[in-house]
Amino acid sequence: MNLIKKNISIILIGLIFSILFSAYSINKFDIYEISTDDKQYHSMIKSVNANHWIKAKKIKDQLSQGKNYFETGEIYDRNYLPSKIFLLYSYLSGDDLIESQKKNKIVTDNKKILFLIFQSVLYSLSLFFFSLRLLNLIKPIQVFCVISFLSLEPTLLQWHSSFSSESIFMSLQLLFFAMLLTKNLNNRDIIVGGFILGLMFLQRSATIYYIFPILIFLHFSIKDQKLRKISFFLASYLVVILFVGIHNLKRSGVFYVAPTDQKLAIKIYMMPKVMSLKENIPTHVAKEKIDKEIDTFKVNKNFKLDNEEELIEYYKMIQNYSYKYIFQNPIETTRFIFKKSLHTAVLDPVHVIYFHKFEYKGKNRYLNSPEHQFWIPIRIVYTLTIYFIVLIGFFALLKKDKKIFFLSLISAIYFFFILSWLGNPRYFTPCLIYLSLFFGFGLDKLIEILRYKKA
Repeated sequence: MNLIKKNISIILIGLIFSILFSAYSINKFDIYEISTDDKQYHSMIKSVNANHWIKAKKIKDQLSQGKNYFETGEIYDRNYLPSKIFLLYSYLSGDDLIESQKKNKIVTDNKKILFLIFQSVLYSLSLFFFSLRLLNLIKPIQVFCVISFLSLEPTLLQWHSSFSSESIFMSLQLLFFAMLLTKNLNNRDIIVGGFILGLMFLQRSATIYYIFPILIFLHFSIKDQKLRKISFFLASYLVVILFVGIHNLKRSGVFYVAPTDQKLAIKIYMMPKVMSLKENIPTHVAKEKIDKEIDTFKVNKNFKLDNEEELIEYYKMIQNYSYKYIFQNPIETTRFIFKKSLHTAVLDPVHVIYFHKFEYKGKNRYLNSPEHQFWIPIRIVYTLTIYFIVLIGFFALLKKDKKIFFLSLISAIYFFFILSWLGNPRYFTPCLIYLSLFFGFGLDKLIEILRYKKA
């Protein structure tokens, strides 16, 4: 019981820090920034966050007009769940989301602190459940080290004070991880695990292929009724996925489950850089060349883009064109991915505060600012310190529990490789949930070594 109390204490400390930082953020940044590009952006809710917020308002308006849920929404171009969570928050809190007199201008009424508190509490409860499952598998001191990392590590902690999708996604990761971390997977664990994995996909579409390494894990870890349990897992997962497909079918007449932005990501974020390296031309010239060729395809295929079905086919064409180009240029693609991955792997515990403080667009951006330059050496030292402890834990966990080791490793590798090429440290956040096990074992090993030397 004392061990549980210690874990609860450290989780509560993390929760208090999260709520305090959230209160500070709302008080200081629930405003509209003065932008140098003559546009207005909410300091906390901009970029894709604003897209989800505005979509929530549109769905709410459609529901108030008498539409049923499956008739609401627009083209499925972003993660499915965030806008629905904002919609639920609006009903529960009374936040109108958007000012009635100004189109798409987000309300600044300080009610948003309720949403951030909800995120923090959800994460803390998920972490507590995770700790209980771990106590049945590894030493209490190792559990405490893992929970301390997940509760207090600032790269993780900062997201509870943000309206990005990370905080709720981390809670889902912990719950999913906890369902699989048991000596004997029963039907309840399997069914709930599949459902949570489906929610993870709806919250962050990068989860789309995660089911394949998980199926490999289940194949090797389940000892009895393997086919039955894997079938249950797939069935509960597919219930969630099919819900999205049916929503799209009812709304637009087209059944699809992955957001359209996935089909455009390579073309937008990778292909111009690869072409720039390959043809030794500036990136903006590469973009113009790509857009011109896509326009030619569009004309040749006679795309009108006046309905969702044709728009999706058009996006598929762009996706195929992008994949074909990068696979035909493996050297330049590998150079690009390697460089971007190095950027992604450097932890950034101050990302959220500077995202709020600096402009989303315009001249006053965080990247290459004096503040950004100041933090680079600090972030590198901090990252290397964390990785050093993780490396020690890598070997310690491998020796202790191969099941936990395998699940942690394949999960961290999956989320790193599917997102690292974007070059943004925020996309490393999901990996830290899985690396926490290595960190906990590494920290325990270091404590053991220090105690031995003192003795």
